[in-house]
Amino acid sequence: STYTEEKLGGLAKYNRAARLLEVVFDDAKKMVRVEGKEAMINLGRKQGVTPGAAFEAIEPGKEEVYRGKVLKSTPKTVAKLEVVRVEPDLCYARITESQRPLGRDDQVKEVVAADVKKGGKDGQ
Repeated sequence: STYTEEKLGGLAKYNRAARLLEVVFDDAKKMVRVEGKEAMINLGRKQGVTPGAAFEAIEPGKEEVYRGKVLKSTPKTVAKLEVVRVEPDLCYARITESQRPLGRDDQVKEVVAADVKKGGKDGQ
């Protein structure tokens, strides 16, 4: 069957909403507090975080407007963290590497196996 303009319009609205949710969710992954070599992150067991999970502190990519189009560079990893304790709505992570001092509201992203090992099962 063919898609009508109405169905495609609905799909576009769904995709736009999904992108907005992704931006809001990504922006919500923050460090709440940093003391010495330990950071508190505002994600916990309710969000699927488990002990041993890996996170990276990131600086958002730079935006550049070129010929009317906004271009954004890849975020820069500034630190690596490993979760040592998990509570329902937050976790504590040990800072294992850092290129600069970390602080409140620094953005974090979880490192999943696909990020660590690109290219499938046999590493190609």
